[in-house]
Amino acid sequence: MAALCTALMLVAGCLSVAGEVWHGLLSLPGSKLTLVVRSDGKAATLDVPEQGAKGIPLTRFEVRKGVLRFEARSIGASFEGQLNESGTRAAGKFRQGGLELPLTMQKGEPNLQPPRRPQTPRPPFPYDAEEVAFDNPEASGVRLAGTLVKPKGEGPFPCVVMVTGSGPQDRDQTILDHKPFAVWADALAKAGVASLRCDDRGVGKSTGLFSTATSDDFASDARAAVAFLKTRKDIDAGRIGLMGHSEGGLIAPMAAADHPDVAFVVLLAPPAVPGRDIVVVQSRLIAEAEGAKPEDAAKAAELTDKLVGAILSEEERDKAAERALAVYREAVAAMPESERASAEASMTRHVAQLNSPWMRRFLVLDPRPYLARLKVPVLAVWGEYDLQVPPSQSLPEARRALAANPRAELKVLSMLNHLFQLSASGRLSEYGRLEETIHEIALREVVGWVARTTGIRK
Repeated sequence: MAALCTALMLVAGCLSVAGEVWHGLLSLPGSKLTLVVRSDGKAATLDVPEQGAKGIPLTRFEVRKGVLRFEARSIGASFEGQLNESGTRAAGKFRQGGLELPLTMQKGEPNLQPPRRPQTPRPPFPYDAEEVAFDNPEASGVRLAGTLVKPKGEGPFPCVVMVTGSGPQDRDQTILDHKPFAVWADALAKAGVASLRCDDRGVGKSTGLFSTATSDDFASDARAAVAFLKTRKDIDAGRIGLMGHSEGGLIAPMAAADHPDVAFVVLLAPPAVPGRDIVVVQSRLIAEAEGAKPEDAAKAAELTDKLVGAILSEEERDKAAERALAVYREAVAAMPESERASAEASMTRHVAQLNSPWMRRFLVLDPRPYLARLKVPVLAVWGEYDLQVPPSQSLPEARRALAANPRAELKVLSMLNHLFQLSASGRLSEYGRLEETIHEIALREVVGWVARTTGIRK
């Protein structure tokens, strides 16, 4: 991607100045990014607020002989600029991956306004929100904490259990100050449907270890949430459903297949092919959307496929990492010299991500058998411009897998991205810039379907 990305923590070997803060505005094609450099005298970091990136370690930061320099080797980025007479501004060049752009850094804190997120619910709420916690009997030491939202009144209410996407997520599935699960809960409650959203195991107030968990473990957490809801008198045990987004759209069918306590399933941007197929196509589409030439995007996808193949060729993770690193080094050697430093810096981090327990399981997990075993009402929706789980890849396979289920509905919503925001391109770099959290069409389609399916509204 042309935009800056978050990076692995590195040991900083830099000459820094205690208590310094510098900021600048970097102009990219179609967007602007604020760069904030902070030094405490021992280490320095880089923030990119628009992308939600905080604390990227700088391997170099110095103000010396009329020049300000900093470098973030992990993302292949650097800056060098001449200071003015007062030492408060530095005009120079920012470089990353062969890209060279003018940048002026100014001493002091930037005047940043928090991003507008008008859809985030604010109290007082026209419904009840209760803090809850419950154990997962299938996983020792895992106690899940969350928020149960209920319409006003005694109930019992139908209820939706929300299942987050990939990575450690809080109960709101917060991303770039958007809180999509809070928005979904708000809309459902106003339609008469309760909801339960939880911090992932090991995140927020939930206990357990996230780093060793796989999709199978998260499916057991979802089943534990359903079992907990069945003990509540204010929840209708016969109208409890699952709603998963992205990887959650894989986990929900895993949890619901052959599980008689799940009454319906909502899948938001669900993958319907194995993870290996997803990440290969995803890498090409994202690279193209961020400005890469088609041939370069194809090379990125080819490298991803080779790396995944190397990872899956070995059962032992250490051997798998060695194989993948060998593939990576060969690819880096063939790159233009201007791109090598950035690729080399991210090589170990990239391989570690592909070789994690969760990713190794995700790469081989096939959602289709779980989808085929769903006998309850199912709604699956994708955004037309989704680059992370493209509907062109998953929709046909989901349709085939659900063909025997007469109560399955599948839809593609026009001009929406992976988060179901109204989007011009689906680019990931738009997520934080867009004020909208979830487009009204997606809210209306999904909430309306849940209300009709649970008998609240015909």
